[in-house]
Amino acid sequence: MKKILILSYYYPPANFVGAERIGSFAKHLHKFGIYPIIVTRNWNENQTNTYEEIKDNSFKHRIFDTHEEYYLPYNRSWRDKLFGKTCFFCISLRRILTFLELVVSTIWIPALPYANLYSQARKLLKEQKDIQALIISGSPFESFHFGYELKKEFPHIHWIPSYRDEWTAFRRYPRKSFFEDIIFKLNAHLEKKFTSNASSFISVSDYWVKRIEDYIHKKGITVMNGFEPKAIENVNSKINPNPNKLVLSYSGSVYPNQDFYPIARVLSKLQTYYGEKVSIITNFYGVQEDNSLRQWISQSFEKEKIECNIFSRIPSEELHEHLLFSDFLYVTNYGDLKGFIPVKVFDYYNLSKPILHFPTDNGEIEKFIFSTNSGFAPSTESDCYALLLESIENKRSGNDHLNQMNQKEAAFYSREHQASILAKYLNEIFESKASVYQICTRCVMDTSDEDIIFDKNGVCNHCRDFEKVLQQPRYRKEDAEQKLTELIKQVKGQGKKYDCLIGISGGVDSCYTAYLCHQWGLRPLLMHMDNGWNSEIAVSNIEKLIDKLGLDYISYVIDWSEFREIQLAFLKSSIVDLEIPTDIAIPASLYQTAVKYEIPFIMSGGNYSGEGILPLSWGYHVLKDAYLYKNIVKKYASLPLKKVPIVGLMGEIYYKFIRKIRTLYPLNLIDYDKDQAREFLKKEFGWTDYGGKHHESMITAFWQSYAMPTKYNMDYRRATYSSQIVSGQITREIALEKLKELPYIPESIPADKEYIAKKFGIPLSELEAYLALPPKTYKDFPNQKKLIQWFYRVYNRFK
Repeated sequence: MKKILILSYYYPPANFVGAERIGSFAKHLHKFGIYPIIVTRNWNENQTNTYEEIKDNSFKHRIFDTHEEYYLPYNRSWRDKLFGKTCFFCISLRRILTFLELVVSTIWIPALPYANLYSQARKLLKEQKDIQALIISGSPFESFHFGYELKKEFPHIHWIPSYRDEWTAFRRYPRKSFFEDIIFKLNAHLEKKFTSNASSFISVSDYWVKRIEDYIHKKGITVMNGFEPKAIENVNSKINPNPNKLVLSYSGSVYPNQDFYPIARVLSKLQTYYGEKVSIITNFYGVQEDNSLRQWISQSFEKEKIECNIFSRIPSEELHEHLLFSDFLYVTNYGDLKGFIPVKVFDYYNLSKPILHFPTDNGEIEKFIFSTNSGFAPSTESDCYALLLESIENKRSGNDHLNQMNQKEAAFYSREHQASILAKYLNEIFESKASVYQICTRCVMDTSDEDIIFDKNGVCNHCRDFEKVLQQPRYRKEDAEQKLTELIKQVKGQGKKYDCLIGISGGVDSCYTAYLCHQWGLRPLLMHMDNGWNSEIAVSNIEKLIDKLGLDYISYVIDWSEFREIQLAFLKSSIVDLEIPTDIAIPASLYQTAVKYEIPFIMSGGNYSGEGILPLSWGYHVLKDAYLYKNIVKKYASLPLKKVPIVGLMGEIYYKFIRKIRTLYPLNLIDYDKDQAREFLKKEFGWTDYGGKHHESMITAFWQSYAMPTKYNMDYRRATYSSQIVSGQITREIALEKLKELPYIPESIPADKEYIAKKFGIPLSELEAYLALPPKTYKDFPNQKKLIQWFYRVYNRFK
């Protein structure tokens, strides 16, 4: 059987609809070739709230032929302990804690009291490589964050959020306060973010699936809650024996947008008609402990002088006994909330008691009632009055009878059949070939990026992320000129001898940045880090620039003997990021030089228009992960790191916050077109083109143009062209034409390999052996990706 992992906060023995839904998956999926592994929190038997203390709170692992269950300890938070306390201070504090938990958990999962579900899931995915899908049940919807993070770490799995209720695609509850509105808007942002890398999603009705599809742009599958046909037996003969009593019963949660006045008015007319001859009673079972909601229900019926009894949650068997002595099992509509079919409707069907749906919304509930012949959905108060009047008369004359329900149609709504729908979909995505090729309909990124995600229009996540960044205030074109003026004013005259430091490689971006800084009247110092791989063209370009502009220049030469061993260790590791040592040494050497010459600003040639799209698995070097760096060196070289400069997260913090050195990106503040800049440099400085991006370094040219496409199936040009497409520099058609050409010259590769082997001091056969090793990415090594990304999220938010 195919294994799937299901994370569900709610699960039996808890007495919640969400628990029953996932419990039915555990019960039935194995019949269709799916073996679910459930991870949940501990619950007391028949627990009906989320906050009571757990009696047996130990870790439990239960293995069955049909499924597995992991019950994890649940330690109540302060927020949990405040539930049930009605004083103003407690309510206010609980709201504050709710907000803080939501905000902090977006960047730090352990802030959630059930974060151990995430840890356990991560452990299982590491240990059991044959788990093919991850389903996470909402609510709580914050647990979708788990899926978002796990998908990034385990890209091979299919991550599928399960919506039992809607999150924010539409609002069930009316706005009560400004505070609630803030939480709603934050959740709306998080919903799109956390589902952005999901394969698809499931929900409980066709209407909801469509609404959520439109909101998060993912494919949805309808898997209803359904019912267990044999859950309640021997109910057909049980009826309310009193012919002079009409009992309507409602079971389950009540929501603020439900209107009970229409049914109350109908019952009032009936009561007026019959007087004391007939007793009319309404019962509400399982209503949540919310005084405002209970008051709302009471007012609806007391105003019309109809007896109304309100009960809290009671065990299922006891509830069923109460409901069986009702004449009608009642459900109203949910205001503007369309497409909702609550699980109570399926429970009602199981009792073989007629369902009364009034007022109807002509939606899923009515569709179920009519297809299964399980009740009535009158459209007007007069129709409802006539229906109930006829029912009372039939009872009083002894002609009362139960509906002959359509069991054939009802079979579709059984939980076993709904599980078969889910299993069919899972099997389809498991059997779909991972090698099926797809290319973005907007840029040229394709499935050679194993983490790529496409929306329903075929647009990839890189394009969507790029657009989000360009919408940020710092990238808005209409503000660029003013910000550039402010930047120049900020930098000019701040250093002693030099205003700014520019790392120059001989490439287009850095050379053009140096030219611009000179034009703006700044006093830049140019610095080139020489790691031993400089091409003659790159050196010549630098010399031509400094000669014509008359700028000061230094060469930072790093120790080749040590650097060679470090880079050789990365070659032996088979990681795609061979240039991590260089990309860590460059900022380290810049920071050291800035400190030495007391320069407060570093002007970088980095720019979003040409580098905004780059899959992390292709270019992990951008994170400058010194932890991964040192682990690879230790494993493959055992070399003491003494001479080659290194900067990682702690170094960044030191230089940014202690030494107050800022790195600025002026090319993001101009209408920068790389091709135009290249032609300008050729004309004005006699600058010589060296080929592709970063090909000013001989090892980079070989690695990006030959090794990455042939060994790792990563054509670096796709990332570069895609950035240029989305930023409007080139068209997709031009990029596709360019990609038809090989990224390297086949005739030059043998000579390149010989040169690189000689430079490394190894036989050519050894280089060939390293190139033939199985490809790896940063995911195969210890790293600090999450910590680094967290730091920069916080830093960018507050800088």
